[in-house]
Amino acid sequence: MEARLTARLSSLVHTCRRWHGQRWRHLQSPHAGHAGQGAGLRRARLGAVCLLALLGWLTPVCAMTYYVDPGTGENTNNGTSPGSPWQNPPGTRTTSDSGFISATWGAIATSNKIQCGDTILLKGGATQTQHQGGAWRIDDGPNKDGTGYYTTGCPQEAPITIRVATPAEWGDNTAQGHFTLDGTGATVTCVRFCGDTYGLVHVQDIDTLIFGGTSASQRLVIQHAAGVNVNNAHNLLVTSSTASPPFLMRFQGQWLELAAAQNDGVGVGAAQNFVIRNTIAHDNGGSGFSTGFVFDHRIINGAFHDVEAFQNGAGNGAEDQFFFTGCESCYLIRAQSHDGYLRGLNFGNLGTFGGTDMFLLIRDSAFWHNGLTPDTQAVYQSGPCWSGDDAPGGLLHFGVIERSIIALNREAGGPCAYGQGWADVWNSVWWHNGYDKTVGGVGDIAVANQVDLHFLGVFNSIVQKRSDNVTWTATAPSGYGAKQCPVADYNLFCPVAADTETLSDFECVGTQDFSFAARTYANPPAFLGPHTLLGSSYHIDFVHTDDTVYSNNDFHLQATSSAIDAGTFMFRASGSGTGTHIYVLGNGGSNDPRHYFLSPASYYTAVGDTIQIEGCGQVTITSMDAVSIAFTPSCTWTDGAGIHFPWHGTRPDIGVYEFLGSSVARGSRRCCRS
Repeated sequence: MEARLTARLSSLVHTCRRWHGQRWRHLQSPHAGHAGQGAGLRRARLGAVCLLALLGWLTPVCAMTYYVDPGTGENTNNGTSPGSPWQNPPGTRTTSDSGFISATWGAIATSNKIQCGDTILLKGGATQTQHQGGAWRIDDGPNKDGTGYYTTGCPQEAPITIRVATPAEWGDNTAQGHFTLDGTGATVTCVRFCGDTYGLVHVQDIDTLIFGGTSASQRLVIQHAAGVNVNNAHNLLVTSSTASPPFLMRFQGQWLELAAAQNDGVGVGAAQNFVIRNTIAHDNGGSGFSTGFVFDHRIINGAFHDVEAFQNGAGNGAEDQFFFTGCESCYLIRAQSHDGYLRGLNFGNLGTFGGTDMFLLIRDSAFWHNGLTPDTQAVYQSGPCWSGDDAPGGLLHFGVIERSIIALNREAGGPCAYGQGWADVWNSVWWHNGYDKTVGGVGDIAVANQVDLHFLGVFNSIVQKRSDNVTWTATAPSGYGAKQCPVADYNLFCPVAADTETLSDFECVGTQDFSFAARTYANPPAFLGPHTLLGSSYHIDFVHTDDTVYSNNDFHLQATSSAIDAGTFMFRASGSGTGTHIYVLGNGGSNDPRHYFLSPASYYTAVGDTIQIEGCGQVTITSMDAVSIAFTPSCTWTDGAGIHFPWHGTRPDIGVYEFLGSSVARGSRRCCRS
């Protein structure tokens, strides 16, 4: 047994040395950085790391940490300590993008790459300008040809990490604040398969990469991306070099600030299983966050999580805060989109790719103060908008908005939706939108311009009319293909003062009768379902509202609200049972639970939703398919049991926030009182 263990350790030591080749020899050399005791200490530390790795059978073996400081660093340094940092991370280009600024970084070369498990720490508070270098390429070479400085194919357990160091990691209290890559005067770069799109940072084909900052006070700031004779210069570009899946895998961008690019803050194209989280994008000439490069490069299981976009779009004659094309499956979770020059979000496609339909789930997000520019493009100055393929026989688009707020947007009253496919809205609030309608036919307080939608549904949502809004409307379908009436039920609609006010300037009966017949709260349109709470006899009673300042609003319900226990369930059980697997039927546009809930397979680092099953209580989703949900712990349910986000009381509430109970009795206060 001892002989076999000794042989195994010897083999792994040989593997460790072989994997790290030149860097191992470099650390052993008396000419590596500082000779003598320092080199011996580094060898001892490396040996200890290797021994721990070998004894634990860990991957990777002998992971390294490197340091970057544009102010004091030199790329000829070994980069292995704060005292001998590099000036730039490997792959940095010259200011003119004519080549790499260095052929090697210490021992790192295209033949001796950054390995799986390695970490590159950027000094907090430091800035790289055009005087220290140009754009960054994080890649393995065009089309994975090995001419880049980073290893691809890393397993999830051994990511490459490039991020801002904490002061403790740097060992210096001066390493405070953000690390900034400033592209002023530098030319953006592209590795391959970018079209006419370039990045101040281009990440391509590197599987399992963590990239960004450490916290809100130590972000990686990427700003001022620009280029001569470049149509689209983004601050961050994340792509694959191939046109077909599988694409880039397991990219995690975190704690980024993307500002003042010539075009978009971040563009992702031809990628899958990625997440960009805790990131802000502002004052970019194009969109804050974009996918697909407009050419519908496919995005599969990609997420933007805890992100904020504001004041983007002025440089391109107005662009959307979030501009998502090519989404085979995309997720926008806890996003804030505000003060944008055009729409808060635009989701759709401009062409076909691979015959694959598109899907976007928006969850726990807010869209406010969008559509700031005068309307010169004859498009909706709205919050979120679905705009699917307008070509006959084109791709379907599937969009869901859940637990989100749409407020104080200039033109359309809520989410606008058109094109082919279906759109669902669940448990949302629309407040004081459409206050400056300049496009004919745009809804003032709700869904607008339904063109060839196969299904448009609004459920468990609150729509409050204000004095400068005229109607709630869904414009009559036009164009080609199947034209369907919208479906709106289990919602709460409230007038300003009286039920004689106009509720809708559109009527829809069946699939043929589309007319602009005015309807009031007392005489509502036919597409409002029988469970709708309609008129001044019902009361919303938000905690506080403000018609001007979004931050002054609190859309939680008070105990007097008619919205409490007045909603419906997203799904019901298809059959009774006991265990951890339930078949489901939807109450909206889809029976597929993957369109409404999250599982660990939804996107990289996703966590399964906590949901509630009537009669069971709360459970956690472990997996889903097109007709069923697997969960934990086990429980027992009856046929038709309701399935929804966790609720308090007899059934879900209407609105964004579930009321958690109060001893205050419900009264009869007026609809709009706050």
